[in-house]
Amino acid sequence: MKAIVSVVVPIYNVQDYLRQCLDSILGQSMSELEVICLDDGSTDGSPAIIDEYAARDARIVPVHVPNGGYGKAVNRGIDLASGECLCIVEPDDFIDRDMFRILYAALKRFEVPLAKSAWYDYWDGEPERKVYRSVTQDKRDGLVDAFETPVLYVTNPSIWTALYDLAWLRRCGIRCNETPGASYQDAGFVLKTYLSAGKFYVSNRPFYWYRQTNANSSVKNTSKVYCIFDEFTCMDAYCAQAGLQGNVLSAILCKRKLSMYFWDLALAPAHLHKEIRCRMRSAVQEDWRQGGRTAGILTMEEKEILSKLCDSFFRRIALRLCSACYSRTKNDGMVRIRLFGIRVFKRRLASKQSSRSV
Repeated sequence: MKAIVSVVVPIYNVQDYLRQCLDSILGQSMSELEVICLDDGSTDGSPAIIDEYAARDARIVPVHVPNGGYGKAVNRGIDLASGECLCIVEPDDFIDRDMFRILYAALKRFEVPLAKSAWYDYWDGEPERKVYRSVTQDKRDGLVDAFETPVLYVTNPSIWTALYDLAWLRRCGIRCNETPGASYQDAGFVLKTYLSAGKFYVSNRPFYWYRQTNANSSVKNTSKVYCIFDEFTCMDAYCAQAGLQGNVLSAILCKRKLSMYFWDLALAPAHLHKEIRCRMRSAVQEDWRQGGRTAGILTMEEKEILSKLCDSFFRRIALRLCSACYSRTKNDGMVRIRLFGIRVFKRRLASKQSSRSV
């Protein structure tokens, strides 16, 4: 039986959740699968679980390699895959049984290289809790234009809710950054898929359960706050090589980087904020100059933040601060924006009254 979907599961020390993950994959209503279980040097019981499942289901492909990081594991899975499509499932998550069948049907119906679904942020325990999340935040079904849907670049990359055309991934050279020990590698991968696809399908049905209660999850690792800049470099290099240019792209890159920047600052210890802000300024400055300030992808608030961030005088003031706060308040008919504790914008809400920056 030839596989329609190759499922890549990058595994590192997830013995407590791995059985639930693999059971949800093997129980799919589409049975034409290969499940590439990439054991990335696990030191717990995960390797034994993989081998146990492989012994009883021929669709499991066990691969045991020394630890090389998430990006390297995903790329190895892309290289080994033999199916028509590819999906990446995190080993501490699980999926609904119709995910592959419905997303594959959408790929064929709309003739697109990428189909994504909504998902649940999921907390196990007593009681269990779940929160609905959508790729576009409006519960829409149908085609989405990556260059006309700004909300794509401020939501979770959700690399794992998608079905990718495998030949298309390889043809476009879409892979993860393999920087050793890096984080944020899903952000660069997903940005490449959006920009290369142009248009893709989005389902509002939540097929994926994204676990929030794994204490070892990489998103909770504060030691990797500088890895975000490796992803920025990877994003820029891919766009340049692929010939993706224009004001809209520059604005998209600004928006994506700004969103990731605030996420990074929320994780980083306070004593690192100054250096991170300085590096962020360098990361967005060229995108801002090339067209970020003129394209409609950015909101007014984002343009104000980036304008001040890229201004050398403001940077000297901001680097003295430890706070990484951004706030927007309305009071007495005025809107005020504070960035890193400094008021950077003030405007009257009434349209007939003049606005001014402070």
